[in-house]
Amino acid sequence: MTMKSLITLTLIAISAMAFAQEQPVTTATTATAKPVAIMRPVTYLRTLTSRNRTLRAEMYDADQTDGDVVTVFYNNKPIISHFTLDHKRKRIFQIVLKKGMNSLVMQAENEGTTPPNTAALYLYSGKKLIRRLVLASDLKQSQGVKIKY
Repeated sequence: MTMKSLITLTLIAISAMAFAQEQPVTTATTATAKPVAIMRPVTYLRTLTSRNRTLRAEMYDADQTDGDVVTVFYNNKPIISHFTLDHKRKRIFQIVLKKGMNSLVMQAENEGTTPPNTAALYLYSGKKLIRRLVLASDLKQSQGVKIKY
């Protein structure tokens, strides 16, 4: 088993355990990745409203699989760090919203072979899909969504 496969399996296992326990994933980093901060200006595509406190998300490469690596931030804290996107839809994290305004941001860690990084993000409340978004991020700016609870 390659190191990349092992890291991917570890991230999926961590996310699955957190989802089963109904707790937010706080940070999932690889052995070689350091926790990071949002380093670029953020463009928010929209503001959503949720009546449910817990949302789960599925994310995959929205264009061609070309080695895009991203970090996902929830309220300015990394929850998925240095994650390689591909075409397989994956439930990779859940978030527990705080009262008021929350933010979910995707930051590019590279641009793959075809810039920019594009990720399809599916947000679910329970089993109901509440929004599908395509986030695009490059080495100059990040994109995200605001969620009011």
